[in-house]
Amino acid sequence: MSTSYINGNLVYCNDETCVYRYAADDEFIDYNDIPPCPKCGWRPLESGEDACLGHLPGVVNACCGHGGEGYVEFENGVVIRFYGCEVDE
Repeated sequence: MSTSYINGNLVYCNDETCVYRYAADDEFIDYNDIPPCPKCGWRPLESGEDACLGHLPGVVNACCGHGGEGYVEFENGVVIRFYGCEVDE
């Protein structure tokens, strides 16, 4: 089984089918209706970008790390990874 995060929500897939489900309730992921981040309460932007980061020029994918590991993947293939970020409650 492998795990990851979608908008701060823990997801998993089994090794046979690798169909991702939410770990909290075992529901299939509806990529058209991603739940809010459990830490900040924000949903992804309509463009699909992380609401905490917004649009980052020259970036292909990025995650603020509320669920654990954050990352920024640049157009040239360089990836910077970091562990989480704090949100003022």
